[in-house]
Amino acid sequence: TDTEIKGGGVTNATVGGAIVAANAFEATGLTVSGNVAQLGGGIYANADTTLTNSLIKNNQATHASLGSGGGINVVRPTASTFSTLILDNTDVTDNTSTVYGGGAGLGFGVTTTIRNGSAVDHNTAVAGGGIFNSGALTVRDSSVSDNSASFQGGGLYNGSTVAADTPTLTLDGAA
Repeated sequence: TDTEIKGGGVTNATVGGAIVAANAFEATGLTVSGNVAQLGGGIYANADTTLTNSLIKNNQATHASLGSGGGINVVRPTASTFSTLILDNTDVTDNTSTVYGGGAGLGFGVTTTIRNGSAVDHNTAVAGGGIFNSGALTVRDSSVSDNSASFQGGGLYNGSTVAADTPTLTLDGAA
């Protein structure tokens, strides 16, 4: 509760500049800022993750061809299992990725809920400036705004790089 992790991965970590969540992870009042990694500049998670009243800001995913999730990158642990991400009144802002998901990169098999006044804003990537979603995404009573992509999906890219994946998107009271 009420913790800040700043400036991790200074030498460009492979994954998770601040945090690698390989087991279930919950945090309240967490600030993750100024971190760098090839994937998941701020947080890299392959387990169920819940962030409440938190801030993910000014992080970078830097891999030239696979960079995903400047703020947070979430994948499923194995091909036969699934992960969840819940952002509850949490802001993901001013993050960058060299390829996918400036704010958040959400892999196939990841079920994500962004809710209760969360904001994904001012993030940048080639595709999915705010969010790159290959899983199941619900945005409820929250906003995805002022993000930019140099190729496609400035706010949100709902698709996949794998033809067999079938991502879904639900917007409920989202701005």
